[in-house]
Amino acid sequence: MLTLDQILNINDIETEEVEIPEWGGSVKVKAMSGAERDKYLKMVMGKDGKPDMQKILAKLVIMTVVNEENELMFNNGHMDMLNKKSAKALEKISKVSMRLAGLTQDDIEEAVKN
Repeated sequence: MLTLDQILNINDIETEEVEIPEWGGSVKVKAMSGAERDKYLKMVMGKDGKPDMQKILAKLVIMTVVNEENELMFNNGHMDMLNKKSAKALEKISKVSMRLAGLTQDDIEEAVKN
């Protein structure tokens, strides 16, 4: 059985390289922590309580694409620029981001209900 120290000291944030032919290379995607996942779900909600579709893909890319040092590559200031990039490319990254975070469409719909 795991001890508290073992659980707290293990690095369980996975990363995965994702090939993005539309951009001519690959990006490194990291899993979100529980707190980051909760923050993401809160941030993509519009003032009307429905998901803001203009934020869903770009925000996921902002929160999960990292550089070689595992530091976030993008910030919120890149939102408009990312929204102008290929939806196909953003979707590829988003699918990996969601899988690594254990995030499903049902989770987003549940957040909308709550």
